[in-house]
Amino acid sequence: MSTNTLADILRGPVLSIEADQRIEDALRLMSERRISCLLVTRQGATCGIVTEKDLVRSYSGVTSHDRNVVADIMTEAPLTVPASTDHLEAYRLMTERRIRHLPVTDGQGQVIGIVTESDYVRTLGTDYYIRLKDVASVMAPVSSLQRAAAFSRALEMLSRSDVSCVVIADTEGACGILTERDVVRLLRQGVDPQSVTVGELMTAPIVTVSRDSSLLDASALLAERRIRRVVVVDEGNRPVGILSQHEIVKGLENEYIGHLEGVIADKNQALEELSQTRWSLEEQSRLLQRTLDELSAAHAGLREFTKIAAHDLQEPLRGMLIHCQVLERQWGQAMPETAKGTLGIIVDKAERARQLVRDLVGFSGAMERIERLDDVETMDTVDGALALLRRQIEETGAEVTVVALPRVRATRAMMVEIFTCLIGNAMKFRRPQVAPRIRIEAEPEPEGGWRFTVSDNGIGIESEYNDQIFGLFKRLHPASAYPGSGVGLAICRRLVELLGGRIWVESEPGQGSRFHFTVAAP
Repeated sequence: MSTNTLADILRGPVLSIEADQRIEDALRLMSERRISCLLVTRQGATCGIVTEKDLVRSYSGVTSHDRNVVADIMTEAPLTVPASTDHLEAYRLMTERRIRHLPVTDGQGQVIGIVTESDYVRTLGTDYYIRLKDVASVMAPVSSLQRAAAFSRALEMLSRSDVSCVVIADTEGACGILTERDVVRLLRQGVDPQSVTVGELMTAPIVTVSRDSSLLDASALLAERRIRRVVVVDEGNRPVGILSQHEIVKGLENEYIGHLEGVIADKNQALEELSQTRWSLEEQSRLLQRTLDELSAAHAGLREFTKIAAHDLQEPLRGMLIHCQVLERQWGQAMPETAKGTLGIIVDKAERARQLVRDLVGFSGAMERIERLDDVETMDTVDGALALLRRQIEETGAEVTVVALPRVRATRAMMVEIFTCLIGNAMKFRRPQVAPRIRIEAEPEPEGGWRFTVSDNGIGIESEYNDQIFGLFKRLHPASAYPGSGVGLAICRRLVELLGGRIWVESEPGQGSRFHFTVAAP
């Protein structure tokens, strides 16, 4: 069998009947078209399937005689499969569910055909029959009746799921046959099951094959006569079995087993490769965890060193300032001017050293400030930064313009600190006699998230320093001209990186600066 999916063996179009049509209509349609089943619809939607077996049962006493419409005898909500289903997998489902008709759907879930055992038989290759060899290897048991048996008895036998035909036999052997299709035709003609015998209704003569015939020859005979089954007889012409399309395709079970063995072999190989990959990943994970442990230990040591260093440095600086204040009080106005100048320099340097220590502690804190992120209103964080900078804004006469800002994934404290630093720098590095003009805006990034821009009309920066200014303690101007420690932008970069973004600057001397940074969207 060279096909792989149901789409390769499916024949259409499918014939359907409305659920509220009479059973007689189904009898007529199936008899005229010589088909074994009909799709049942209700208001255009598939709701069931009705087969020859259903019709036989409806007249055999297995179901009530007062059922008049197709909906009463149909199989509701039948199993359906897409046309892309593997043909062996579909046959497994048919065998498992003990069904002989399988509706097939397209990509939109609409039924486009019904696969039957006839479709499988039609597409079986010669090698399939050669493997199975003879008829006796697949034939089913025969169900038989004498000529004088009532037609109703045949209906009872045919209503069983394992019987598709009844052979009529006499002392000389098989002489006739009644199939499900014959029953559909006879019921349509209005035959009374109680008043006639099977001998009067049987199809004769019958087509037979010997039990040692090749399966290939028997299948060719079915195709030539356009029939679905033949009676298997022994040397005395006595019926010993039935060979139908159902028995022929049962050999596909072996093919399916072979197919599964191939699938299992492929999966075992994939599992082996997966196991090797998992071992490799576990080894890399162990190495990564070791590195993380070492980094964590180093980071903890750095934090401890920073705290100790900050304490040990702050103590002598405080002592230095205290002694300077003592000297100033003791000498008062009697202190020479040169001594006052020297004392002022000492105090200034000590205060600057204290600020450097505080900023160092702040930078160390930024390195470990990984908090739980929330959806943050950026406008609120800018307002917080402006409140902290209110005094500087009033002293410099700065004008701050804020365009509508989005929500971002961050923490309020981090965003307030970033904006405080950038807005504060814009006011600090202003041009002489020119009031600062600061603009804060945001625009979406192509790959997701938001890009914020804080622009000013300040002194600007030479392009060669665009990267250096984000380093720790990096200053481009002397402290006497622009106070500060050179830590603010380093903290900004660290905070932005913790938020998964980046920060950079575009600037020209005398033309102001535009600081950009990115933050993820909620």
